[in-house]
Amino acid sequence: MTLLTIGSSVSAQQTYTVEYVVTPANVMVHVLADKDEMNRKCETINADSTTPELVQRVGGNLVGWSFVKSASTFGYVTWITEKSGVYTTFVANYILKNCALTETRREQKTFDGSDRYAKANAEYNRLILETLGR
Repeated sequence: MTLLTIGSSVSAQQTYTVEYVVTPANVMVHVLADKDEMNRKCETINADSTTPELVQRVGGNLVGWSFVKSASTFGYVTWITEKSGVYTTFVANYILKNCALTETRREQKTFDGSDRYAKANAEYNRLILETLGR
């Protein structure tokens, strides 16, 4: 499935497709990748800079990580707790380049205080509905 074309001139355009890869932790991740990247033979995919890998190393928790797709967009609606107790929500996308995943985030919000769970929960659900186009 062609998702988008990036470039300002015809010779510089690059078309990305939505593909999936399996990380060393056996997690299937939907990614944006160009045709050349998908033809590359990677022995392994480096996912070290992605949220599911980072929270394990730095001492947080992955509360929610939902793949959400609509007719016009997709992303992983994410909710994490950080070591400090702060809750963070955002929508993540992943780009595959040189056998490594790069994470991009949008609509990131951080919540603290005694009502942080309720606020993060409401934002997580809002992001899911927004990504679905509802």
